[in-house]
Amino acid sequence: MSRSYERAYDLLYARALRVYDLIAERSTARLPRRTLARTSNLIPHRSTARLPRKTLAAVLLLAVAVAAAATWLKVARTMRDADPVPVPKVPRVTGVVWSNRVFVDAASLRRWLNARDKSYTVWARNHPRALALLARRSRR
Repeated sequence: MSRSYERAYDLLYARALRVYDLIAERSTARLPRRTLARTSNLIPHRSTARLPRKTLAAVLLLAVAVAAAATWLKVARTMRDADPVPVPKVPRVTGVVWSNRVFVDAASLRRWLNARDKSYTVWARNHPRALALLARRSRR
C-alpha cells in the first residue's frame, strides 16, 4: 500500500472505532438522533457480511453432490477392475447322513441299523440313492 492509502485506511479505522464507542455508550448516555443517523451509515450491516441463504444452500448441495459423485466413481472403478473370486469345487459326497449321523460305508450303517432292530436290506430297498452313494464309496 502507498502512504496515502495507509493514512486514509487509518483515518477510517479510527472513525469506525469512535462510532462503535458512541453506539456502546448510547445505552447509558442518550445521544441525539442526529448523531446516530450520521454514525449509523459508517457501520457495515451484518447482512453484507453473510452469504444469502440460497447461496449457502447451493454451496452445501454442491459439496454433497461432489462427495457423492466421488464415492460412486470409486465404486464404478472398483467394479470395472474387479478380480474374479475363486470358487472352490463342490466337494464330492462320500457319505450318507442318517438320523443326525454320517455313515461313510455300508458296514457302519448296517451295524447301526441292526443295533436298533432295523433291517439293512429293507433300508436299502427304500433308499436306493443313498445305497448308491455307499456302494460307490465301498468300491474304492
